[in-house]
Amino acid sequence: MRSSPHFRVSVEPLEGTCLIRPGDELDRSTADRLGSALDAARADGVMVLLDRSAVSFIDSAGLRVLVRSARAGDTHDWAFYIVRASRAVWRLVELSGTRSELPLVAPLLRQRQDPERDDRVVAGGPADRQAVEELVVSENVG
Repeated sequence: MRSSPHFRVSVEPLEGTCLIRPGDELDRSTADRLGSALDAARADGVMVLLDRSAVSFIDSAGLRVLVRSARAGDTHDWAFYIVRASRAVWRLVELSGTRSELPLVAPLLRQRQDPERDDRVVAGGPADRQAVEELVVSENVG
């Protein structure tokens, strides 16, 4: 299947990190583009914030890229976080039961409203969570 010519992945440097923003639909025809951007950032050893706010549709191929990147983060000691996940992303994560496998950073408001979610939302220790939240808030990413 050919990649959609309208699907874009923006990669922006952000104070020692890389902010990656994939476009609208993340599916079998577009997942490789996102995977390539994530692989390049991992190869460079740069912490990645993957902003999923613009994703209106995600299928199993898109989810596979996220899980593969999360596992690579664990294996290669690479800092990888998913921020501002859209409703479509949260829904697939919930339905697939992959929440515990993904480094999802929930919006601060959501964490306050549902403290039971807090420990399951972000992989990594409290220092990682605090650093990511400070960066997200200070750069208006989240």
